[in-house]
Amino acid sequence: MEEAAINELRNAITGLHKSIRKVFTANSPLSLTEIETIGLLYHNHKMLPSQLAAQTKITMPSMSQILKKLAGMELISRTPCKKDQRKTFISLTDNGLAFVEEAQAYKTEKLRLLIETKLSAAEIAALQQTIPLLQKLNAL
Repeated sequence: MEEAAINELRNAITGLHKSIRKVFTANSPLSLTEIETIGLLYHNHKMLPSQLAAQTKITMPSMSQILKKLAGMELISRTPCKKDQRKTFISLTDNGLAFVEEAQAYKTEKLRLLIETKLSAAEIAALQQTIPLLQKLNAL
């Protein structure tokens, strides 16, 4: 692939990512890092605050503030580690799980509407054919 085409692809992917993020977070009471934290808990079920801070690439004091906010919204719970009482696991509450599921449904619908309003049927078919290629690149 030529350098110009690679640059066009990079710019298109970056622009699309920013546009999608903007649409998805426009009505959210949470910041991107807070959303990322909830996503990590959704996929990993329980994590230590230090693991969450490392995964989101923020400091522990910043993560503590995020966890305080999420706990205040009743989206997370804290459970002491049975082996080491100094450690506390963070997990999603039922409210947190419902929040994620509602957010996923909202994002799916917004993306579907974006695709259906901006692309022709032929373009949608072509986009569907690129999904395996994008997944393959994303696996790197």
